[in-house]
Amino acid sequence: MKDTRPRMPSPKKLASFEPGMLYWEVVDPVWDAVDIYNGGDEFLATFTPVHRSQGLLLAAHWCQSEVCNGGFHQFFLNPTGVLAPEAILGFKLLEMRGAATLALKAASKFGPRYPRDQDTREPMLDRLTAAVKSRTRWSPFEAIDEAFFKLPEIDRFGEHADAFVRKNLSVFFR
Repeated sequence: MKDTRPRMPSPKKLASFEPGMLYWEVVDPVWDAVDIYNGGDEFLATFTPVHRSQGLLLAAHWCQSEVCNGGFHQFFLNPTGVLAPEAILGFKLLEMRGAATLALKAASKFGPRYPRDQDTREPMLDRLTAAVKSRTRWSPFEAIDEAFFKLPEIDRFGEHADAFVRKNLSVFFR
């Protein structure tokens, strides 16, 4: 299998990265290679050849980005929900245990076997939402979202991810 990680940047280039850009150097080469839009089988077929650390960082990035934009409801509703199991592992890799725990708690609402297929997730999400709409919350993930937003590493995800990558350069670069 081909190593998809980028080459190790020179010390000068490493020092020049703006906050949030070092981890992007790792994610960018596989951004278009990993297909999140055509279901679970296609996702796994395109994710598997990617270097594991690189793929998990990509998944953690997608999850935090979607959740910060519209909560776990949006993450699961959109095609990005296909990579929820990898996002949980990505948060663990980045030593973001709080984020991993909350993402697992949110994904667990779909039952013991997480549905990667968006067409399967959507009606399940509708049922989960309908079950709480009559109460004070609009989303079954609202409390989880609130806890997620309070995590310091989520507020500064790019800087946290950069620091982790910098501490583990040989994991993320070849």
